[in-house]
Amino acid sequence: PIFEAAAVYDHDAFWQDEGDTTRRWLIGLGGMYGQTRIRNMAEFNDDKEDYDTMMVMLGGVLPFWNFTLTGQIFAGENLGGIQAGVGQTVAFNPQGYGKGVQTVGGFIDLSYQFTDDFSMGIGYGFDDPVIHSDYIEGSDGLSDSRTLNDRAYVDAFYQVTTNFKIGVEYARLSTHYAGNDAYRGGVGRSDRFQVSAYYDF
Repeated sequence: PIFEAAAVYDHDAFWQDEGDTTRRWLIGLGGMYGQTRIRNMAEFNDDKEDYDTMMVMLGGVLPFWNFTLTGQIFAGENLGGIQAGVGQTVAFNPQGYGKGVQTVGGFIDLSYQFTDDFSMGIGYGFDDPVIHSDYIEGSDGLSDSRTLNDRAYVDAFYQVTTNFKIGVEYARLSTHYAGNDAYRGGVGRSDRFQVSAYYDF
């Protein structure tokens, strides 16, 4: 089971004309707590162990004039089930002792509305697992450990009709790996270009 809660402050953007409530300031604080059950057959002879999964998060959407600043920061451990911690959950050292992988991460995005129909944005995000060195070197459970993910991007969106919008994005992504050999001790990078379309029913 996982329990989640959040509180959000919602207010008119201060610079709007009186009576205009279309632009909102949103600031939220949230978190989650639960447990995951992991079976480490090699070390525990098919025994099962329960590990806490927890996170606290602060985020916001702050429009000002034609700009909108969106961001989020989070911290927690054993978050692979929600794709944080670079997908990692629990690390086992060579003696078979398990520990939830701690991580911090977040993103920031700044967009500009050129016209009612066209906008562009830039952003950066990261996910940085905090794993002690004794859980990295010489551990079968961490032989392909990922020690950092980050992503920088630029995008553009065009509102074709009231219901239909298209977008394009270029992103530069990198993943840092633990270890000393050419693959696990290196950095994997990729360039991604994608096109998207949205239709509101």
